[in-house]
Amino acid sequence: MTGSGEITADYYRRRLEEFLAERHPQLTGARELVATRSNRAYAVYRTTLAQGFSPLKATARADAVLYEGLIFSRYDLLRDILATDYPQIPEYQLRPLALQLCDICAPVFGSFNLDDGILQRREYGTLVARLREFLQEYVSQHGLFVRLRGRPRNP
Repeated sequence: MTGSGEITADYYRRRLEEFLAERHPQLTGARELVATRSNRAYAVYRTTLAQGFSPLKATARADAVLYEGLIFSRYDLLRDILATDYPQIPEYQLRPLALQLCDICAPVFGSFNLDDGILQRREYGTLVARLREFLQEYVSQHGLFVRLRGRPRNP
């Protein structure tokens, strides 16, 4: 929003950039995606207002366009599993490790339809269970290369 409270395409751009940085860090440099989505969201917002709908309804429709296909995040899920199942991993290492594991866990993710609705389907529980099993196996074979900050390395 601008200082006067008016919503602009730049407002949607900033919101999407912040969302991607938090939930899809691998997409933070996706300038075309951000530009296209933010312009479309702004157009939907303006059109919905012009049709006589409330700003709340216009915002909801614009958000649907802005975040379509981005609600589920592989990164978020892996980060949550790591934080829960491996509490020895320091907070500052969760992000880079989860990003690295996104590629490593691709075979597990490839077995599921990862659209925006997966969070409401029963298969989401199966996905989480399979990821946990995969990570347990991966950690047992490769270990987690986690070094705590401020601690000396073992010789």
